[in-house]
Amino acid sequence: MPSPRIQALAQDALGTVWAATDKGLAAIRGPGQVVVVGSADSVIALAAGREGLWVAAGEGVRLVRGDVMGGPLAGVPPGDATVLMEDRD
Repeated sequence: MPSPRIQALAQDALGTVWAATDKGLAAIRGPGQVVVVGSADSVIALAAGREGLWVAAGEGVRLVRGDVMGGPLAGVPPGDATVLMEDRD
């Protein structure tokens, strides 16, 4: 784990449990199977969605597909998102 301080948890459609910490994002796939994904920036909120995992961090909102974190989402100022949700459509 990037840090023992977990700020949010989410589970995706494949069963991966994601842990948002104050030093980055981790994917937990089973006992002893932890993969650190992304930067050392503080991750504030998570939301499992149809396209992947939405991540709100100090650097902005990003979409994680598999173990690859995309760049910041355009139109969302860094640090402004504290809660993430995806609608049904």
